[in-house]
Amino acid sequence: MRIIPKKTKVSIEFFKGVDIIDLIIGMIGIFLVAMVVMSSLPFKLPLTMVLIIIFGVLLVPIDEDKNYEAVLYILRYFAHPKVVKRNGEKESGQETAEAKGKAKKKSGKNVNVEDVMAFTGIKGNEILYGDSYVASVIGISPVEFRFMAEKRQDYMIERVFGAALRMVTGSNRGASIVKVERPILYDETIQYEFQKMESLKEAFYNDIINEDELTTRVEIIYDRIMEIERINFDDKVYDSFHYLVLYDKNSKSLSDMTRSVLQTLDGGGLPVKLLDEKELAVFLKYNMTRDFDEREIETLKPEEYKAWIIPECVEFGTRTVKIDDVVTHNLKIVNYPTEVGNAWGHSIFNMENTKVIMKLTPVDRFKAVRNIDRSIDELRGQEANTSKESRL
Repeated sequence: MRIIPKKTKVSIEFFKGVDIIDLIIGMIGIFLVAMVVMSSLPFKLPLTMVLIIIFGVLLVPIDEDKNYEAVLYILRYFAHPKVVKRNGEKESGQETAEAKGKAKKKSGKNVNVEDVMAFTGIKGNEILYGDSYVASVIGISPVEFRFMAEKRQDYMIERVFGAALRMVTGSNRGASIVKVERPILYDETIQYEFQKMESLKEAFYNDIINEDELTTRVEIIYDRIMEIERINFDDKVYDSFHYLVLYDKNSKSLSDMTRSVLQTLDGGGLPVKLLDEKELAVFLKYNMTRDFDEREIETLKPEEYKAWIIPECVEFGTRTVKIDDVVTHNLKIVNYPTEVGNAWGHSIFNMENTKVIMKLTPVDRFKAVRNIDRSIDELRGQEANTSKESRL
């Protein structure tokens, strides 16, 4: 079993389920009610009852969130644009600053899809995010972790993957584990079947097989090719593909970190591959949607990758995000078990029809231990001195 430490920020509670923000909102409500009662306004009693009901409802918790938090989310939702579309033709990936300025003046509050996309381009083995940071992507082939002995599992976790993640140190670095679903391509299998037919023809010309045998075998191969083409183009078979994304503010530092991580993972027996420019474009496209043919990348020039990746339209709803014609639901995991076994998150990452992202932020070991100790001491002190409850 492994222990996952919870967050170390202590939330002070004056009463059970009542923290500082709740107290402030309650005081504001009491102040407004008192002002109405002492005023000479008509219909003071109905107005007072309305204020009491409003602030009472705001402080009622739903699950672990208070209603005033939901109100803030609603206000934020109405303050942002609901629909963003592309600006310009699909083939044109570049646009001058003057043209963008004119477009914004004409459109007023309209926002372009490019404005809500974090990445700004691809260069070599790196994804560019403006002047903020750069990223590299390492593809990790799956291994049968469950068939390993427990000691081997512990070694892979602590000495291989854990050692690689410990290289992501410093405030300028970060990492993410990303799972996307991609169709399995059977192009090589189809090509191999055609090669088998050529071999049969050659055998027929050399009088190794007769015409009836050639016809029978070719018909079988053609039937097999038709079935493979069906699942290769129409009824696609999707599988989970896993990636480790590394971030850094400096390109040289990112390159050094990526090289070290690759050596560590490869030396530990994990099949890994650093994605090149073309593969990065396909990776970013699958982060937007999976309803496309990745073979299209072979017909594009590098300067056309960005325009190919960016969707035509993004619509933000109250509970969904619609990317072109695909409706997506976004869920955030807010809690997890304290004690877990090895590879406990595999069921989350292997859920069908999902994209999963786990963000990893490096924390200095000494700072992490100090924060945990400080939180425990604060909890003990509050319980002993004030008898007031607090929660992590």
